[in-house]
Amino acid sequence: MSPAWARAQSLVEEEIGDGVCVLRPQTNDVVVLNETAHAVWRVLAEPADEDLVVGVLADAYGIDAAQIRPDVARVLHDLAERGFLEEAPAGPPP
Repeated sequence: MSPAWARAQSLVEEEIGDGVCVLRPQTNDVVVLNETAHAVWRVLAEPADEDLVVGVLADAYGIDAAQIRPDVARVLHDLAERGFLEEAPAGPPP
């Protein structure tokens, strides 16, 4: 089971064209998300695991989940590694 991810606290966002620029004020780290990464970011308005993000985007774009999973995994990893995402607390068992 993959972890659920949530946006880190205290981020500043600015829409730019088809993407978004996100700033971590405490470190002055900035990331500019391209259209694909921005789509992942929008899904993460609420905590979600990789499977949910992949499913939402596959449905939204009408493509096979296996085709986009590597890109979603890469975006989640990169954003988490840079401190823009945090592991969300585990919810109650189903």
